[in-house]
Amino acid sequence: MNKLSLALLVLLGAFSAYAQAEPTGVTESTDPEKISAIEQHAQELQAKQAKAPLPTEATSAGKKKARHHRKARMHQAQPDMQPAPGASAPMMQY
Repeated sequence: MNKLSLALLVLLGAFSAYAQAEPTGVTESTDPEKISAIEQHAQELQAKQAKAPLPTEATSAGKKKARHHRKARMHQAQPDMQPAPGASAPMMQY
């Protein structure tokens, strides 16, 4: 029991150290050089998106409709289920 408690304590410490690692999310900066670089990059991205052609919207005439599956033929004799030649088989009525 002591070994298990010790192992859990070590794992808990490792997980907490991992959680305290440097975050990769949004950070705040007051450095004017970084701010201007980020703004310039944003303007470049906007210009790039404005130059890119917009995808044309597909109309209903241009789209292919999904085909429906065929209805299952459940009451027809299968080729391998037919009686041998010369043997009499009961007739099925529909």
